[in-house]
Amino acid sequence: MELSIIIVNWNVKDLLRKCLLSIFEHKPGFPFEVIVVDNASTDGSVHMVRREFPHKVQLIVNDENRGFSVANNNGIKHSRGKYILILNPDTEVKPGTLAALVEFLKSYPEAAAAAPRILNPDGTLQESVLSFPTLPALLLRAIFVEALWPDNPITHEYFRRDFKYQTVAEVDQPMGAAILFKREIFNKVGLFDEHSFMFFDEVDLCYRIKQAGYKIYFTPQAEIIHHMGKSVQKWGALNLSRNWTRSRNHYFFKHHGPGSVILLYLFDLLRILIVLGLLFLFFYGLFRLI
Repeated sequence: MELSIIIVNWNVKDLLRKCLLSIFEHKPGFPFEVIVVDNASTDGSVHMVRREFPHKVQLIVNDENRGFSVANNNGIKHSRGKYILILNPDTEVKPGTLAALVEFLKSYPEAAAAAPRILNPDGTLQESVLSFPTLPALLLRAIFVEALWPDNPITHEYFRRDFKYQTVAEVDQPMGAAILFKREIFNKVGLFDEHSFMFFDEVDLCYRIKQAGYKIYFTPQAEIIHHMGKSVQKWGALNLSRNWTRSRNHYFFKHHGPGSVILLYLFDLLRILIVLGLLFLFFYGLFRLI
């Protein structure tokens, strides 16, 4: 088996259908398999896959949602391909993309992973490459410095504002919506960190890959459409914020030590105080006007 495509789904039935249809419409010219890992969806996703793709998709149904990392690892363990594509259900594969990604990794022996160019549904570019997160970058974001000074060099580097999306380039962390990995890399650096429910999971994996001396590439020869945010919107703002913060803290504790997490907590508190202060000034000024 040349390629395994693993899609973790949670309550995005219609987007999942579009994703699967695009894969089989633009399938590569070599053997591949599609594995859908469903995280206890309640929107009929499982029934849809069984009814519409009965002999094309291997379906793994979890009885509870234990997160993106656990589900991806489950799919990887059931896969057989030399190359493993981690693909979000809110994506659509464009013609030639699957073959282009595999051929790219075959052409770069030093590469462990490759990511495509990502487009919005209207065809415009979706920025999808970041540097690894640093403590200064996240601290500046926490206290709104980035919003007030968007061209500051620290967050400018983190967001790779100068990245050229027209050329092949080595990168730190591409967006996790679509990344192709060589199977062998999982044997060398391990699978996704299951302490991360969602967010920072692909960041952690890419960081471990780079620390082990391997390379990750962006290639514009492959393209996907990404309906950004449609999947995570199902969680609601509070759950998203909670999961993001927990995963961020775990990543920094793991790679930068407990002191970094203490600083992040302090700046989170400072952020709350700033917001409360601004709200107080707003309502105090409003009261004075009345």
